[in-house]
Amino acid sequence: GSAVHKLPSDGNHLSISFAGIYLRDAGAVTYQYRLLGLEEKFSRPVKSNAVDYPSLPPGKYTFEVRALSPDGAASKNTARFSFEIVPPFYKTTWFVLLTMISIIGVIVALQAWWHRQKIQKQKAIEAIKREEKLKIRQQTAEDFHDDLGNKLTRITVLSEMLNYKIEKPEQKQLVEQIRQNAASLYNGTRDILWALDPKSDNLYETLKHIEEIGVELFRDTAIVFKNEGIDEGFQQVKLSMEYNRNITMIFKELLNNALKHADAGLVLLKASRIDKNEVLISITDDGKGCIEFNETSRGHGLKNIRTRAARIGGGLTFSSSPGEGTTIMLKFNINPKTQPV
Repeated sequence: GSAVHKLPSDGNHLSISFAGIYLRDAGAVTYQYRLLGLEEKFSRPVKSNAVDYPSLPPGKYTFEVRALSPDGAASKNTARFSFEIVPPFYKTTWFVLLTMISIIGVIVALQAWWHRQKIQKQKAIEAIKREEKLKIRQQTAEDFHDDLGNKLTRITVLSEMLNYKIEKPEQKQLVEQIRQNAASLYNGTRDILWALDPKSDNLYETLKHIEEIGVELFRDTAIVFKNEGIDEGFQQVKLSMEYNRNITMIFKELLNNALKHADAGLVLLKASRIDKNEVLISITDDGKGCIEFNETSRGHGLKNIRTRAARIGGGLTFSSSPGEGTTIMLKFNINPKTQPV
């Protein structure tokens, strides 16, 4: 028949028997057979009417057999038996595909886990390094203050005491220079100590420090110093020590320039956030103004200011006209990823 018989994978040892009818001499009949799926050619003529197929692999087969008369004439009809040995479940296509997908999934999951572990380890190492840097900065600031700061204060006090005891004008002048230099150096060290303090690593503290510098600088002068836009929202803007140090020194220089050269009655410090990544800080005075601010200008420390702005990737804009005052603006990026450590 044409029906295909399905056999289990462990039923792969087949013994097939067959018989041909030849009325003249039944014992003279010979047979030829083949198993399609395993072999293509018929066997040589044999007298045996049985064949054994051990350990057939999974697949589709058709057994064919024909009888031969003593004179070699083949029977008109070829007997056929079709069957299929079904593979075990672990050799089926769906199982192999599912297994491959599972293995790939496990590999991908392991790679993702390993990548996460690597990132977490890197973050942990970076956090430890940051913590160590903060400790070093804090300790350095404390040591710096206790050592150099106290000695400079002592020099200033001793200079003032010495000034009362000497009478010669040239000696008084020399002692006064020592006192002024010590006081100036002490003020400079305060900026360094402030920058070293980890608490200073945000824009709000930087702006408040610049404001304090301005208040102290214009005290006992005819110049009114004001600020605008400095609010606590800037605490969320984190700055590296490199950033807050350079920003502070830029505006300290600009405030000194306004005091010495602007001939102003009002100086305004202003800060605003352009967008989530950029901040604009400006100094405006109502003084006599300046005719020219060119890229090669060295006057009033402008070259130094440009250098510091470049260090933080900032852009400086100068706006001034004779008799109409001066505005100098610093625009810089506050994305932490772009800031140097």
